[in-house]
Amino acid sequence: MSRYFIFFLVLLFAACNSVDGLLDEGTMLPDYSGFTPTGDTLKLSTFTEEEKILFVNFWAAWCSDCLKHNPELVQLNKTFSGKKFGGHEFEMVSISLDQDTGLWKRRIVQQNMNWKNHITDSRGWDSKQLKAFSVHAIPANYLVDHTGKIIASDVEGGELEKILSNYYER
Repeated sequence: MSRYFIFFLVLLFAACNSVDGLLDEGTMLPDYSGFTPTGDTLKLSTFTEEEKILFVNFWAAWCSDCLKHNPELVQLNKTFSGKKFGGHEFEMVSISLDQDTGLWKRRIVQQNMNWKNHITDSRGWDSKQLKAFSVHAIPANYLVDHTGKIIASDVEGGELEKILSNYYER
């Protein structure tokens, strides 16, 4: 194998694995505006205005680690969709780094990602909006309270409910 091919594989592997470096807890979640699979525009700030608790997941249809992780997100949606913590409703939003919107739409269906909030700006890693989130590898996620403040990053499953219960019982 050539050195360049090996280098490419290392970069691809690094780009699909979560690493530290995400925004700190207590930081306000940056806004993001993108289009949905149906072509509508959706902004993250809409959820803050509605005082929703938000689970924001960054992924891509070409990322094998993301595809492995998506069934957990499907289960997470089944568990928490519509559930309230401190009187605030839980919502999931998936932000895709896909530039191939056809593949993005197909993967949403293939992987039963049936929550309603999927967005992309179709610029991939070149997205200027993405830089504000400090996402350098995927999958990655943020848990955001009803005011738009990050309360956790890279959380999953049972850990999520524990964090939300503790946060809203204070």
